[in-house]
Amino acid sequence: MISFRPDDDALLARLEEEVAAAHFWQAVSTPDIPQPPRLAGIFSALGVERSEAIAAVEAGRTDSFLARLIDGASTGTLPIAAIHAAAVLFERLAPLPRFAGTDRGRALELASLRAWCRLTEKPDLLRGIAEAAAGEDAAKVDLEILIQDLPFHTLEAIEKRALIGARERTAASRSALQLLGTAASLENNRYGRRARTAIDRILDEATAAPLEAIHEAKAQESDKLAEGALVTLAAVWEWADRPLVLETQTLEMADHFLWAWNKADGKGPIKERTMRQLAPLVESLAARIERDSGEMFAWSALCAQSLIFLSDDLLTQADRVATAERAVRVCPTHRNARSRLAFHRADAALARIARNTRDGLEEADRLLADGERLFPASPSVRNARERWEAAALRLGVSRNTPT
Repeated sequence: MISFRPDDDALLARLEEEVAAAHFWQAVSTPDIPQPPRLAGIFSALGVERSEAIAAVEAGRTDSFLARLIDGASTGTLPIAAIHAAAVLFERLAPLPRFAGTDRGRALELASLRAWCRLTEKPDLLRGIAEAAAGEDAAKVDLEILIQDLPFHTLEAIEKRALIGARERTAASRSALQLLGTAASLENNRYGRRARTAIDRILDEATAAPLEAIHEAKAQESDKLAEGALVTLAAVWEWADRPLVLETQTLEMADHFLWAWNKADGKGPIKERTMRQLAPLVESLAARIERDSGEMFAWSALCAQSLIFLSDDLLTQADRVATAERAVRVCPTHRNARSRLAFHRADAALARIARNTRDGLEEADRLLADGERLFPASPSVRNARERWEAAALRLGVSRNTPT
């Protein structure tokens, strides 16, 4: 009978891990890319999950194995050594042809960053890994700083990639920006704050040229420069996944020019073209306010005025009225919104007065009462009320609303 010594069992386990590692690498890589030398170590680091992981790889369930690593390393539920091994593995996998530039590749990058964050939460256990990495230089290295700075290396690499193409709004830059946005939303710690700072820098880079053009447009009173800059800012907003900070900044910049174009003769076409480009930003801001008016109160007046500018160029009267009504809902005290909606109420009342019927006058009375509530000083409402009074006298209709 053949008996195995402990060393034999360890050797057999090591061979199983090496075979599984080779099969895993063949499944995810290409023949010209060498297998990382310590790849097999991730299986032994998994502890109680080792056998299940090996079985999954040998059965061809590579995606299942990777999904477990990503989840466990990101949330910190794997053993510390496995989290470390996974963080390094994810960094190796993300650039491979199978993953590069894909959602799965971005998921691997994010998982690597989050794995490093989880490691810094266990400094005592991580210290041994850091000491091993430092080797003979361990005595010369501040291991505490090294441990806390580990996630920043990944963050800085992602930020650098995002900055490179920010002005041109490249797909690669956008992908890196999205990765930072996800990290900022998931990591409620100094690494999440650092990701938000990186996002601010990338947006500053992306908006630098159009903001400079805005200042030039004001100085030169150039409509062409202003229109081009505002359209570019809207494009940056879309490219950056519609951040609130850029949404409000763009609409604030636009407000200056829209008022000028609104008051000037012959500037209707440029105002209309610009508002078509800014309409998605206005819609987005209005929706944010409607979801949380308290949190978004500071932007309600800007949004209401933007809606009024937008309503000027809508094709149908029904759309213009609906947009004015929305402006009042977004900012109930906004003078221009209330004035515009009162005008529409008067216009609708006149159409009903023209029917010269009792039912028409009763409907008109209700519309005018709302107009008077919205904007008592409205000349349109006052004139329509005078028309109503004359028609009511002819038809013997009494006013049902209080004066």
